[in-house]
Amino acid sequence: MGDYPPESIFVLKRAERPMSEEEGEVSDKRFRRAIAKAVEALGVSAVADGLSVSKPTVERWVAGRNSPHPVMRPVIMKWIASKV
Repeated sequence: MGDYPPESIFVLKRAERPMSEEEGEVSDKRFRRAIAKAVEALGVSAVADGLSVSKPTVERWVAGRNSPHPVMRPVIMKWIASKV
């Protein structure tokens, strides 16, 4: 699966299955608050490395210029909850 680290493959595999009711949808506003909190606590580099995305991607998420696909948001939120 390319040059992705093993943990990013896990994230991609988890996103392929349907969301459970407890995971639910994550709004843009809720996601931005959570990612900003993670960046404040861990730093942009640590968040980007932990989620296997680029630093500019994380910065765009925080600024609200972009956000991950809705299917990926619950997985990212769980990662944030485990780190912050």
